[in-house]
Amino acid sequence: MFMACVGAGPIYRLLGKNGLGTEAYPLLETPLISGDIAFRQHKKGHTPVPNWVTFIEFASAYLD
Repeated sequence: MFMACVGAGPIYRLLGKNGLGTEAYPLLETPLISGDIAFRQHKKGHTPVPNWVTFIEFASAYLD
């Protein structure tokens, strides 16, 4: 998923948007949410629940 976000970065920039801002895999539980693509990997296994707080923070910029 991270590599897909990195790969989408050039297309986002072409469209005037911002990608992740890095091609280096971040430490676990480090949110990358300053661009128009977001990524965060938690360490709680196969569940999206630990990422909801980060997702709401990222999505709130688009929901205002």
